[in-house]
Amino acid sequence: MSMSDDQDQIPERFQDDDEIIDFQARLLKRIKFDITMLEMQKADLLDNARNNMNVTERTHLAVLRLMEAKGLGQLLEVVTGEWPEIMDVDVVSISMEGAENALPREATKGVFVIPPGTIDQMMGEGVNAALFPEPMARDMIYGPAAPMVQSDALVRLTQTGGAPAGLLAFGSGQAGAFQP
Repeated sequence: MSMSDDQDQIPERFQDDDEIIDFQARLLKRIKFDITMLEMQKADLLDNARNNMNVTERTHLAVLRLMEAKGLGQLLEVVTGEWPEIMDVDVVSISMEGAENALPREATKGVFVIPPGTIDQMMGEGVNAALFPEPMARDMIYGPAAPMVQSDALVRLTQTGGAPAGLLAFGSGQAGAFQP
């Protein structure tokens, strides 16, 4: 009989006697349960660590690609064209608040002009990042890709140098991919 067979067989002594409580058997059951729980927690911890490393590597690669961009047009192409694959999402878009003709416009898909105040409406005033497991209708920030978006992450782009308020949106076709 192997060592693991011994562990699986918990002695059930004194079964016929109602006056004697077998603490050893109960203790062994409890220890076995505790070990199983610890093994499950260890597996969860390892999975989380691997996922965190994966996300960190993807983020570093995305930032490096952004730093390599030469000019606004290439920067927008990296964000809307390359980031979806790098970040393992289905669509990445950039939206800027303002009048449609008030902002300079590069001919890049995934870049949208939205009405002033839209970002605060979607995310809440003063909220810089938000995760939505089930997004609201977001045609204005995803354009034709909106119907496939089942979950999204929104990041407010900080205003500097008189630039209008902006929004970076990551959309996934997988429901629940982004959760608070």
